[in-house]
Amino acid sequence: MNTKDIAEIFTNTLKDRFLKDGYDLSVSTDWFRIGAVLSKNGKKSHNKFRLLVEHLSDEKIILSYDIHISFIEIEKILRPILKKNELSGTDYDEVSDSFRVKNDLPSEKGIKIASEKDIVLVSDLFTKFFREDALPFFEHWHSLPVLYDYIKNKDDEALWDILGQFSPMKKAVIYRLCNDKDALNIINEYYEKQKSYYEEDSNDVDNIRYYNASKELKETLEKTAPIYNTVMVTIQVLKKQK
Repeated sequence: MNTKDIAEIFTNTLKDRFLKDGYDLSVSTDWFRIGAVLSKNGKKSHNKFRLLVEHLSDEKIILSYDIHISFIEIEKILRPILKKNELSGTDYDEVSDSFRVKNDLPSEKGIKIASEKDIVLVSDLFTKFFREDALPFFEHWHSLPVLYDYIKNKDDEALWDILGQFSPMKKAVIYRLCNDKDALNIINEYYEKQKSYYEEDSNDVDNIRYYNASKELKETLEKTAPIYNTVMVTIQVLKKQK
């Protein structure tokens, strides 16, 4: 069976399983991979769960899956700046992945795809991962204040693992939207660092791009009003705990 045959059976097996959850299924393939994605677009976030099937030989595959969330409130500020300064592909949507707490998780063993029965097994595993891992993940990370509360005491190295590329800029946006007084200090420090790189070598393309992006984000956040009063919520919670 080739990847297109497997993808077609995979789609037919899965297509009706997630309708009640409001998720859309898409399956794509090339000569050695099959990617199945469940996605759901909400008012404040986009949720995605992806399973990747890779052919290592005529029979063997490896399963992996990843779970990630795009917070629209972050991305609608940051994404246009990244695109304008060529730090993000110009053909991307305005909303991209904001963060992931779980990385790709490959299974320890390959699975032989020799019949439709084997594809059903893969489909059952996909469904199991979605129900047991993805849905609780999406339920927990339901809003920007939850993410803010999680990252506020994390060091820079930990933030790279959580927020991924552009984590300092994402952190500044999150802090600003969640009414943290350190937000402007964060973006100012980042801007000054990028400015120093640019002054050291003003011909370096990356230095130019990051300097301009940090400058524009700094100016944007200075004019951006918070949308969550996270500090007050934290104080109220602490008072209740007493």
